[in-house]
Amino acid sequence: MELRTEPRAGAVAGDWNSFSLAELIAHLISQHHEYLRIELPRLQQCLYAVYETYRAQDSATLASLPGLLFLMKDDLDLHMRKEELVLFPAIKQLEREAAAPSGLSSRIRVLLSEHDSTAEALCKYPPDHTRLSASDVRVRQIPRSVPGF
Repeated sequence: MELRTEPRAGAVAGDWNSFSLAELIAHLISQHHEYLRIELPRLQQCLYAVYETYRAQDSATLASLPGLLFLMKDDLDLHMRKEELVLFPAIKQLEREAAAPSGLSSRIRVLLSEHDSTAEALCKYPPDHTRLSASDVRVRQIPRSVPGF
């Protein structure tokens, strides 16, 4: 079976309950993981150019941004690999067999914790915390479509 990465005919965008877990995973990888793999290196280059141009004028705000972005990119790369190599195959197995593979809930909790850590790091910028709060970007719950949770 070939997995769809586009909504099926008649499905409303955002009505994720109408999709299989395998379809949701295909969407996450093709839309979000691939986007990050393309855009994060480009963002690093842009940020470095801004940093080099303006660091003398606003060093307090800009000094730690390149390092933060490089660390975040590395964390996201590792996180996406964990999802694609461990979590997503386990979820697909769960859907095929209708039984939770051993240890899946603990794997999901670790990955959710990584999402929260990234959200907290993002909330440090701008330094006055006026743009984001952790609740704006945090994954709050495991979707109901994941059996056993």
